[in-house]
Amino acid sequence: MKILPALKKENTSLILIVTGIVLVIIAIAFFLWSDLSFNTSDKINSEKFGQFGDFVGGIVGSIWALAGVLLFYIALTEQRKDIKTNQVALELQIDALKQQVKEFELQRKELESSRKVYEEQSKTQKIQQFESNFYSLLNVYSNIKENLNNLDKEKDFFKSIYNKLAENYSNEISIENHHVNMISKYTEIFNEYRGHLSHYFKCFYRIIKIIDSDYSFDEKTKVFYAKILRSQLTDFEQLILFYNSHSDYGFKARPLILNYNILKHLPLFSKPEFKYYLNIQNNNNILFFADFLHQFLTKHINESFEIDFETDKVEELFLGFNCIVGIYFYDNIELKIYCESNIEHNNIRLSENQFNDFLLLFVYERLILNTYLEPQNVALTKFKIEIDNKKVFGVRIETNSRLLLNNDKY
Repeated sequence: MKILPALKKENTSLILIVTGIVLVIIAIAFFLWSDLSFNTSDKINSEKFGQFGDFVGGIVGSIWALAGVLLFYIALTEQRKDIKTNQVALELQIDALKQQVKEFELQRKELESSRKVYEEQSKTQKIQQFESNFYSLLNVYSNIKENLNNLDKEKDFFKSIYNKLAENYSNEISIENHHVNMISKYTEIFNEYRGHLSHYFKCFYRIIKIIDSDYSFDEKTKVFYAKILRSQLTDFEQLILFYNSHSDYGFKARPLILNYNILKHLPLFSKPEFKYYLNIQNNNNILFFADFLHQFLTKHINESFEIDFETDKVEELFLGFNCIVGIYFYDNIELKIYCESNIEHNNIRLSENQFNDFLLLFVYERLILNTYLEPQNVALTKFKIEIDNKKVFGVRIETNSRLLLNNDKY
């Protein structure tokens, strides 16, 4: 057991080498002992030299060969130890690198977290700054409106303005001419009250403009603030805003009004052309019918211009008049109302022609006036037919333009 460790020592090899050298010296002395004289003329004793060579090669050579093997083995052992040491060092380096990677990952997450906190703080600061401006302007807007109301005897400036605008309505003229007359009349009134109305509209436009121009907000957030502004509008303010946006004084506000559906709650039946039919019907059924038609047309006409739309027709029942309302998509779009042969059985107090005129007026209002569509880009034709003892009242819509009825996005 003790021999093997001794062989692995380098000193053992050195001892073997020295032993071989000593044996060579002894062998030289032994073989030359009886022949100490050296003469170049004497013949070489080949037998003696042969025996000397055999001795050196057989014994000394073997000892040195063993020493060489041991040295080689020791070198391999040391080399293996070095390799193992290098492996351990490499593994330690790898562990150190992994630890550094983890530290870098933690630093990256920490930086990411810090960045998010900074972004949130920046966003909060921007919101606070925006809201400060927004509510300050909203307060200015309220003060302007209050001052205008104080100028009026009835404390409702916009109602008084609108009553002047709606005077002398006649149902004998066409829808288009009536609208032109209203805009012309509004222009006269605006010029009469320019100092007051101009101030009001500038403030209103500035508020909605700062909402639209804030690039740090997404569309949903902008709509949220626009709804706050919209909630401040009275019915008569909305009517004045409507006519102002159709005049030369308010055309710049049209895209903003459409984008944020500012006139969503426009009191349709406060307009003289619609109040005319409300007075004849003399109940709320026509109000509910108009609201039903608005939602029906908005949903289905807007969907009809989508790429994946494949429906030919949609029909729904309106309980107020107990009639079928249908929209049909062929070469053109047709709105049809299926009633009894006597429409009084449908609780409709308008005459047949009046009911047909009301449908045409409503479609014109929602499709053209409320979307600022140019009248020449769409043709509306009313019709009345009888099918299976049913009266069918309808409006045909012909256009090459994409129709999009205004509606809240969120």
